[in-house]
Amino acid sequence: MTYDKPLNYESFEPSWSVGPIFPPVMGVMWVLFVLIDMGAFLVFTTTHSLTDSLPIAILPLITVCTTYLLHEGVLALVGQWYGCEVSFGIDVERWSATPYVVTAGRKTRTQQFVISLAPLILLDGIAMIVIALSSLLSVPWLLGVIVFATNTFGSIQGIDSDIATVYRLWQLPPTVQIRDQMGEPRQYLRLQTDG
Repeated sequence: MTYDKPLNYESFEPSWSVGPIFPPVMGVMWVLFVLIDMGAFLVFTTTHSLTDSLPIAILPLITVCTTYLLHEGVLALVGQWYGCEVSFGIDVERWSATPYVVTAGRKTRTQQFVISLAPLILLDGIAMIVIALSSLLSVPWLLGVIVFATNTFGSIQGIDSDIATVYRLWQLPPTVQIRDQMGEPRQYLRLQTDG
């Protein structure tokens, strides 16, 4: 993949209008999905005998870890679909180790929307189907709730979250392109404004 700018595009630094509503809404949603996850863990441990089987006892934790890996895997697959170079890493600078994917290359705004929203739509959709088809408080139902809450939490967590990316890009014209490179800040490209 080439990192050269198209001839009719120029770099620019967009200004973001976050507004007064977005940060508190994301904060409330983050707390809500953390509480849903914690509630599912609590219900799971109180409705299933953890002394009977160690695998059942650690199943919720394995589900959370697997959900994070699947989330990042979907980002990587969709990024590859659009011809991006994909690299994986773990962010250890914050309070917890968080996996991430960089989809390096030039993308349209719409392609970045699809890359950012694919894990949320795909994994949450599968989790909702599992929840709908399972008996209330059964192991599949609880694991579906854990996948749903963990994946949604992962999509809204942090300033560089998938949802924050979509929110920022939504404010830009559809002709904007994005260029990502490993270890470098994201670059935004717009149609040239001078002759």
